[in-house]
Amino acid sequence: MSDAEELVATTTLTRKMVASKVAELYDPVGIWEPLKLQLKLGLSKLNSLDWDEVLSSPDQALWKDKFVTFVGFPDMKVDRCVVPENAIISKGARLICISDAATHAGGAAIYIGFHCDDGSFSNKLLTAKSKLMSATVPRNELSAILLMTEMAHTCSIITYSELFL
Repeated sequence: MSDAEELVATTTLTRKMVASKVAELYDPVGIWEPLKLQLKLGLSKLNSLDWDEVLSSPDQALWKDKFVTFVGFPDMKVDRCVVPENAIISKGARLICISDAATHAGGAAIYIGFHCDDGSFSNKLLTAKSKLMSATVPRNELSAILLMTEMAHTCSIITYSELFL
């Protein structure tokens, strides 16, 4: 049994403790957005509890399992350089914008692509965001498109100024 497993085995979780741990996952760029969204969705199911109320046994087991996986996060690495070495910068960059939504959440991702000197393209994740949503699916889709549009506008300004000025 690892140290993390021993620690969570002796801990009784409350909604406040779970929310505090989820808030520790700081990711302003959005690299880990799929994981963060799963945590936000799980946390939203605890909204009916008081902050200091102890979680039920199934919820205790679920969240303890998630927290044990947090221990491996420092070992995960992501290459943040989005411009490949063989990119043809003079041809510019293209932004590929994607959004989607469902009943309870929606999100958007922006990828940046470059022409490479071998004739291929390089596409890498530039940023991503997600939101919890509670409207109808069509309304949530529109909200996700708005989120994507705002992100694309910000990325296009930053990308243009950093690459071409």
